[in-house]
Amino acid sequence: VRFISNRSSGKMGFAVAEAAVELGHNVHLVSGLVLAVGALLYDSRIDRLRPAAAGSNRRLLVPVAVLAIAAALLYLLDDRLGFGRSRAAVEEVLSATTRTEHFVIHHAPDLSGRDTALLARDHEFRYHQIERHLGPQDLPPIHSYVFGHPGLKRRLLGAGRIQFAKPWQYAMYINQQGFPHRVLKHELVHVMAAGFGSWPLRTSARWGLWQNVGLIEGLAVAVDWPARTHDPHTWSAAQRKLGKAPDLQALLDPIGFWSEAANRSYTLTGSFVRRLLDRYGFERFRQAYRQGSLAGAYPVPRNRLIQDHLEFLDAIRLPPGLLELARLRYERGSVFRRVCAHEIAGLRAEAARQIAAGDFDRAEDALEDILGHLPGDPAALVQTAR
Repeated sequence: VRFISNRSSGKMGFAVAEAAVELGHNVHLVSGLVLAVGALLYDSRIDRLRPAAAGSNRRLLVPVAVLAIAAALLYLLDDRLGFGRSRAAVEEVLSATTRTEHFVIHHAPDLSGRDTALLARDHEFRYHQIERHLGPQDLPPIHSYVFGHPGLKRRLLGAGRIQFAKPWQYAMYINQQGFPHRVLKHELVHVMAAGFGSWPLRTSARWGLWQNVGLIEGLAVAVDWPARTHDPHTWSAAQRKLGKAPDLQALLDPIGFWSEAANRSYTLTGSFVRRLLDRYGFERFRQAYRQGSLAGAYPVPRNRLIQDHLEFLDAIRLPPGLLELARLRYERGSVFRRVCAHEIAGLRAEAARQIAAGDFDRAEDALEDILGHLPGDPAALVQTAR
């Protein structure tokens, strides 16, 4: 289903199946055209993920064949049926184009002349800002798809508020915002890094597919460095002092990166990459990015680079009050470690129903369940006090 609704590598499906196996479930994984990619990414788990021999599952052949035919038809007719995610389908809706020295900007035809001019200047300004860090890049025109509102983007791409880049296409998909755009520079770093990324996705990867997400996202944060008092170095130091900093070694692995809360992973890898750039320059990082690994790119081993950075963070003196801010900022864990939002919503609804019915004992039980999942939840605390 993931492949039918969104042309995907299959990594998500294999990761979900792997997590289910680790929880002790008996998992039967049915995979279509993404099997080859998934097998490459999870070769050490493939037998475990498919515990039954192929011959013992012949009864599944007919439904699998029907699904495969349906998937093929949807693939061929996706744009006409509304499943389409192709650039042609997007460009049909974002029918106006503005060309600059380095960009083809696709946007709605009703975008005002003033907003169009600001958007074009913002793109070019960010391009030159990034070029100062990465050096001149020999890239084809970058296609930027700018959606007037998240609902349109959700209808066309399935993701309304998530803004993303496709480096292998030299393209990015963003929502229209005020000037200057808050996310443009971050996503543009991903696209411009395609100039030295590895084939086929033009990102930081080993063997073409094993993505080093820590280097990919770390570079974007390091180049899009915030001009604020508390930068990623400071926030990373606060994570360390609170005991909430992820294992930096693990963040340089795709599974390790996404198993941690995003705000922790992005911040710490951004701090790490920024210091690599400041200490050793860009050329060494370019080599590490292309090969998807720090090994051989620097004069010291990876463990020493990481240890040096952790010592640098531990030496930072934090301003008064920052630890409490950091405690709130980094309270939530990874999405894989959070309680289901639907369960929390159900408990809130149950508490409200019982309060309305005057059954305060049952309402208190529901609120205590919420606080068991989310200690310190303000709404639950207020309702309990009442």
